[in-house]
Amino acid sequence: MKNRVISLELCLIVFMCYGCDNQTNKTIYENVCDVALTVDLDLENDKVSFYDLFESVSIIQLETKEDILLHRIDKIVFHNDSIFIMDKKQGGIFLFDSKGKYLNKLSKQGNGPDEYFDLSDFTINRYTNNLELLSTYRGISCYDLNFNFIGKIPFSDKGWLVHRFAIIDSCTRALFNIVRTHNIEIYDISEKKIKGEYIEVPKFIYRNTPLGGPFLLENMQKGEATFTQPFSRIVYSVTPSSLKERYKWDFGKYNFSIEKLDPELSQDEYSKIFAGNSFKRNNVYSFLANAENSWSYLSQFTFGSESHVLTVLYDKTTGKYIKIGDLKEGISFPYYPIVTEECLYTVPRDTFVVNRYLNDKIKKENFISLKQYEEDGNPMILQYRFNKHTE
Repeated sequence: MKNRVISLELCLIVFMCYGCDNQTNKTIYENVCDVALTVDLDLENDKVSFYDLFESVSIIQLETKEDILLHRIDKIVFHNDSIFIMDKKQGGIFLFDSKGKYLNKLSKQGNGPDEYFDLSDFTINRYTNNLELLSTYRGISCYDLNFNFIGKIPFSDKGWLVHRFAIIDSCTRALFNIVRTHNIEIYDISEKKIKGEYIEVPKFIYRNTPLGGPFLLENMQKGEATFTQPFSRIVYSVTPSSLKERYKWDFGKYNFSIEKLDPELSQDEYSKIFAGNSFKRNNVYSFLANAENSWSYLSQFTFGSESHVLTVLYDKTTGKYIKIGDLKEGISFPYYPIVTEECLYTVPRDTFVVNRYLNDKIKKENFISLKQYEEDGNPMILQYRFNKHTE
């Protein structure tokens, strides 16, 4: 009976795919972008207070149990009232509720019919409300949100490496690799066929330079995914039939392009270039985040000889932006932020970082105490709730 249910689930996926408008192989790449977000880096940073941006902040302490200890957080997905965390080294997905209480763990690494060979990426399918896990060599495994196995979406060729993926629509996946000529490939599930190929990052970028990762594919909305690169100011939109620039940041004379680099240099030579003060003062090339919600764009990057971290928040309605170094309170805007409609999240590595993000006044107002934090336990997540007037 269980096998029959699994088969029906997979048939449903395939049926939905045939309902899509399957097209012939297309490689339409559009480099015309209507949304250019201009930022003047020569102007002084804006004096922005924590209270200008955030209504509150709280700590989500992930529960630690004897056999439930994260080695590292490789990816987080916030879904409804749940937190899904990928730990590659342990080959599993850990599930916590919105308060940090441990709920479940998906750990089925192996060669069995309901197992995945390895774990390189995961996401939640908005069409089926199921979990999809990517194995670098073996395709995609599907589970429900209680971690019951549903079925597999194999790739057409065995040994075909894929490092990241995103769901575009019910029958289309965007796949990213760093080994083939085209780094983005559009895969049709029903036909088991590549329907589009885009982006050619020169091999020397991730072999010899410090610019090589992570390259991120993210679910955006039904019918679209986004692709970002750590050295690029451009955020791409990926659809079943095209790749185009969704929006791009314009820093004027500080814009960086990999075309500026000599492709024949050694790793040591590239390291010297990127470590040089002149290069760091004149190029925006290292992005910690590029994110958006319905009312704003957010970019975070290092800039200047001291590699200071700058955060830009760009209001979609007014077209105005603020450029933030440290906040007025002398604390840092959170690094590597994850943005949702109502909140911003970050994962501090220890209490020292938390104290860099929050002063005593803010901690007291938000009833935050670090006394119960265990350095050897599971990490905490900081949840910042945006001011309603920011929307």
